[in-house]
Amino acid sequence: WMFTGSEDKTIRICDLRAPRWQRQYECPAAVTSVALHPNQTELISGDQNGNVRVWDLQANGCMQEIVPDGDVPIRSVAVASDASMVVAGNNSAKVFAWQPSSGEYTPKSLTETRHDGYLLKCVISPDVTRLVTCSSDKTVKIWNLNSDRLDDMDP
Repeated sequence: WMFTGSEDKTIRICDLRAPRWQRQYECPAAVTSVALHPNQTELISGDQNGNVRVWDLQANGCMQEIVPDGDVPIRSVAVASDASMVVAGNNSAKVFAWQPSSGEYTPKSLTETRHDGYLLKCVISPDVTRLVTCSSDKTVKIWNLNSDRLDDMDP
């Protein structure tokens, strides 16, 4: 199956074998990023109003809403391959991280990425040891996730 997030304020899910969308979730703002949790029963979305939402596909609705930095738009969300961490990056070049536990997403850390522009994308490495961020300032930063905070690994 496939999922999308859109400026029309929706998240849509379809089975590629079917002729139309199977589910549609309404959001109050344009959806800027969507990631599938490894358990394949949750979607994580970020939106233009600065919200990160956890969508429970079994319950068919939003199970949690997180507003990490007021109304600063979220640009990118990512989920670790082992489900140990969810990250979101925003227009202020900040990265927020959460550790999912017992159905609730609890904050792990917050950091300035030292980018001079807004964040475009954040990606967690498959082995969950690095976080890569890229920005409108045309730079890429690589962060070490093995410490309590995100340590810039740039020379």
